[in-house]
Amino acid sequence: MFERAVLILLPIFVIIGAGYVSGRLCVLGDDSAKILNRFVTHISLPVLLFGALANESLDRIFDLPFIASLGVASLICFLLPWALMPGGKI
Repeated sequence: MFERAVLILLPIFVIIGAGYVSGRLCVLGDDSAKILNRFVTHISLPVLLFGALANESLDRIFDLPFIASLGVASLICFLLPWALMPGGKI
């Protein structure tokens, strides 16, 4: 069990470490964070989501209890801080 967790998490921490080292050494330049964020949000993430969803059946994608619980949790995370702010103004 521990070995499986390490094998799953190790690539993630290696990528984080590589990003940290390249940032400290200024390998990619000053605007690299801005450019890489654009690449991830406009190209990599949509491709990853499409690939993950392409291999799933529709009943697993449109799982109503999951979608409802995610929607309620998102609504709470938005409304609770808004309600707790002085005057309730955003």
